[in-house]
Amino acid sequence: MNGFSYSKCMKLALLAGAATPSMLYAQQSTSPFKLVDESSTTVQETAWPYSFPGAAGGSQSGGIAAADFDNDGDIDIFVPNGLDTSSGSADGPYRPDYLLVNNLFDQDGNPGTTDFTPIAFHTLAVNLDPDHEDLKSVTALWFDYDGDRLLDLAVFGDCHGCSTDFSSNRITPRLFRQRHDNTFEDVSVASGLSGLDLLSDLEDGGLDDFKRQAGGFSAGDLNGDGYPELFLGYWTAHQISREEVRNARVLENIQGPNGREFVELPGGSLTPPVIDGDGNPQDDGNLIASLWQSVLIDLDQDGDLDIFAACDGFDNRMWINNTVSGGAIDLEYIVPSSVGIANDDFDMGVAFADYDADGDFDLFTTNITSDNEDPNAVPPVVPNYNNLYRNNLTSVPPSVSGTMHQVSGPSHLYSQLSWNWGASFADLDNDGWSDLLITNQNYFNSDSHVFMNTSDSSNPQLPTDEGRLFTEEFFAPANPFDPNDPFYSVGFPSDQNSSALIKFDYDRDGDLDVMETVENFAADPSAILLYENQPTGIGQIGHSLTVKPRGDEANPFALGSKITVDVDKAVGDDLSMLHTISAGVSFMGHEPAEAHIGLGDISPTDTITITVTWLDPNDTPYVVNMTGAEIIAGSATTAGNVVRVGWCSYADLAQPFGQIDFFDLSEFIERFNAQDPTADLKPNWGQFDFFDVSEFMRLYNLGCNLN
Repeated sequence: MNGFSYSKCMKLALLAGAATPSMLYAQQSTSPFKLVDESSTTVQETAWPYSFPGAAGGSQSGGIAAADFDNDGDIDIFVPNGLDTSSGSADGPYRPDYLLVNNLFDQDGNPGTTDFTPIAFHTLAVNLDPDHEDLKSVTALWFDYDGDRLLDLAVFGDCHGCSTDFSSNRITPRLFRQRHDNTFEDVSVASGLSGLDLLSDLEDGGLDDFKRQAGGFSAGDLNGDGYPELFLGYWTAHQISREEVRNARVLENIQGPNGREFVELPGGSLTPPVIDGDGNPQDDGNLIASLWQSVLIDLDQDGDLDIFAACDGFDNRMWINNTVSGGAIDLEYIVPSSVGIANDDFDMGVAFADYDADGDFDLFTTNITSDNEDPNAVPPVVPNYNNLYRNNLTSVPPSVSGTMHQVSGPSHLYSQLSWNWGASFADLDNDGWSDLLITNQNYFNSDSHVFMNTSDSSNPQLPTDEGRLFTEEFFAPANPFDPNDPFYSVGFPSDQNSSALIKFDYDRDGDLDVMETVENFAADPSAILLYENQPTGIGQIGHSLTVKPRGDEANPFALGSKITVDVDKAVGDDLSMLHTISAGVSFMGHEPAEAHIGLGDISPTDTITITVTWLDPNDTPYVVNMTGAEIIAGSATTAGNVVRVGWCSYADLAQPFGQIDFFDLSEFIERFNAQDPTADLKPNWGQFDFFDVSEFMRLYNLGCNLN
C-alpha cells in the first residue's frame, strides 16, 4: 500500500465506506478570474510519466521548483524525473530531470513567447558524477549556497520501490553549483552532501531503505552568518518509527578548506522529549516521526528563522531558533501540545501567509478530510480536516508564550472526503488578501480546491477566532455546454492525482498562475500542468506589484527577508500586507524568491509604502514609496510593476533600467553633488562621503543585471 501503515489504510477504508455522493452541481461562479489549463501550448515536453500518490510501486511525491535561475526576468521550472522509466522498473535507469526555460524574455530583456523550452538537465551539468546520472529525483530547491549571486540547485530523491540494498546511493542528495554561463557543476562531493549518512540508523533498526522516502526540504540561514542551512525531512512508515530512526536533519553551511560545505548537526540537536500520557516531557528520546513538508520562516517574529514540519500520523513539529549571534545553532524543540499543533492526523503539505493581516505568519497543513465520527469503532473514527493555525505566538526568547490556534474545521476550509497534498496561499484576485489553493489525490474522486479569503469573521481580534473567512470557489458555469460562458473552459480545480502545487506569475501580466504535478496516465500524458490566471469580465481583478528583494554578500536572494506593503487609500479601507522570501513550501514545491502583492482597486492618489526588513539585523530596512498613479501606469522605474529592492537596485538610477552603466554613473554624480538621499548608499546615513562613492563604484564594477 505504498508504504502507508496498516492503521492509516484501515482509517481510509472506514472513511471511504461512509462516503456520501459528492456535489455534482454548484452555483454559478461570480469570480473575476478563472484558472485555465494552458499546458498544451506552454509546456511542450510530455515525457514525464510521474508515478506518485496511490500508484502501485511509485513514489509518494513529485515536486517542482520555480526560480529565475538565469536572471532574465522570467520564471523557469526544474522538474525532477519522478519515478517511472521506459521499462517501468523502480530500479532505473530513470528519465532525466528537466529544466523548463521560460521564453518570455531573452537575456537582454527583449520580449519573447509565452512558453517553455525543455532541456534535459544532465546536458547542462559539465561534470556530472556518473553515479548521480540516473538517480531518482523527487524534489529540489533553488538557493545560492555560496553567495556568488547565482542560484544553485539541490536535488533530492529516495529509493521507494527499489530492490537495492543499503549499499545503494540512490538516497544521496545532490548539489549543482551554477556557473556564470548558466551551466552547472556537480559539487555533491565537494559540498559534503554525498557523504551524508542517511541510512545507518535504518540499518541499526533492522529496516531497509524502502521505508525511507524523501520528505519536504527547506533552506534558510539558521546561524546568522547569511549562508543558508538545509533542513532535510524524511517519511518513514508509521509502524517502524522508533527511537533509533532520525527523520529530521539539519545541515549547517560552513566554510571548508575548499569552499562552502554542509555538515550535519548531531542528532541530539533536534531531539524532541518523550511525552508521557499527561503531556509532560520525560527523558530525551530520538523519535522524530514521519516528516513531509517543512518550512523555514520566522514564526515568533524575533528576527530569525524557525522550523515547522508537517508530520504524517504524528504531532506536527516545531523548532524555535534561539541561536545567539556568533554562537552554535540552538534549536528548541517545542512540545506540540504547548502551542496547539498536537495533531496526529495525516498532515502532508504546508502553506504559510499572514492571511488575517495581523503581522505574523499563519500556517496551513493539508490532510485527509472527513466529517465521519464513530467513537465506538476500533480504532475510533474522528472527524478529519485541513488545519489552519492562526499564529498568536509571541517573541519572548528563548521560548514562546502564545500558541497556534487551530481555527479550521468541518465548516471552514473543508471539503468532504478529500486526500489533500500540496497547498499554497496566493492572492488570486489581487484584492490584498491571501487565498488558498489545495491539490488532491484522487482516492475519493475529489477535486482540488480554491478557497477565497472573502471577509472578516465575527470577532477578528480574538486569537481563537478565524480572523478571516474563506469561501470555496467552484468555478461552475451556468450552462456547462455553452462555450461562451466565461467558466466553460476552466481546467481547475483538477480532478487528477496531484502532488506538488506552486504559484508564480509566469507571463508577468500581474496575476498569479498555478502549476502542479499530476500522475501520468496514457489518456492524459502531461504530468506538468500550468493554469493561467485569466479575467472573466465578472467584477474586477485588482492591481498588483511584485517585489524582488536582493541582499548582499552571503544572502543575495534575501532568504528570510520580510516585505511589508502598506496601501493608504484615498477611498476605501487601507491595506497592510506581510510576505517573506523562503525556500521550500507546499508539498515538494519551491516558489520564486519574490513576493506578489495584490493592491486591490487603487486610485492615482493612493500611496504605497514598501518596506523590506533584511534577515541580518545589522542591515537597515529598505523603504520604497510609490503612488497609485505609478502602479496604474506601470512606470519604467518599476519595469512593469516588478520592484527590485536591494543588491544593485539602489544604484540603478537612470534609464535604461536593468543594468548598472555609464548613465547611472552620471546620474549618481549629479545626485551626490546635490545631496539627494537616493545617493546616500552607505552609513553614516545622512552624510555624503567617500563610502557612498565607494559603494556605487563597487556595484558599477559588478555590472549587475537586474532584470
